[in-house]
Amino acid sequence: MKNRKGVATMFTDIIWDFDGTLFDTYPPMTEAFKRALNDLGYDDDEKHILGHLKLSVSQAVEYYQEKFGLGEELREIFWKYENNMDKHEIKPFQYAKEVCQRVKESGRRNYVYTHRGDSTYEYLSMRNMDGLFTDIVTKTHGLKGKPSGDGFVYIMDKHGLDRKNVLAVGDRDLDILAAKDAGIASCFFVSNGVEGSVKADYTVYSFKDMLPILDI
Repeated sequence: MKNRKGVATMFTDIIWDFDGTLFDTYPPMTEAFKRALNDLGYDDDEKHILGHLKLSVSQAVEYYQEKFGLGEELREIFWKYENNMDKHEIKPFQYAKEVCQRVKESGRRNYVYTHRGDSTYEYLSMRNMDGLFTDIVTKTHGLKGKPSGDGFVYIMDKHGLDRKNVLAVGDRDLDILAAKDAGIASCFFVSNGVEGSVKADYTVYSFKDMLPILDI
């Protein structure tokens, strides 16, 4: 496969984001945020809320705190609802599991690097996907968050990876910026209809689009 610069590339190590990339978590997260706003007597359009959440949860909280003059109660109520979402209703995107399986079967490796905490392991285990990943790095590792590339560098150093063979896949500008910071190739996954504004090496709209990029 050639990247957008025309250079032949063989990706042996794929680092996936979790929320909005492997798993379709943003619709229930948007609902949780909307409920938190409603509890405090405010409201906004779900598409608008989603756009802010896709930038980052912290950015969304700060935006609505400033817009409505709210304090930390917004963050606390949101996390209460988010932590109590029905995990059985949250599923991986179509073909996500199959693509990860094919990566592993081809002798290559999958990793997860996410801002989510320990619930990452639970979601993956519930869908019998935990065994598809060589390593799972979450916020509990205490690394500097995206757009810093520290999480990618941590994985590469720990597993002795060659940067030119690593591909980062994510659904937010933060993911692409972090990949650029770490000096690795990036793929933007357009999920929930939200396009990116930062240029990635590849852009896909379905996990099936990953197959030619990964040559599997």
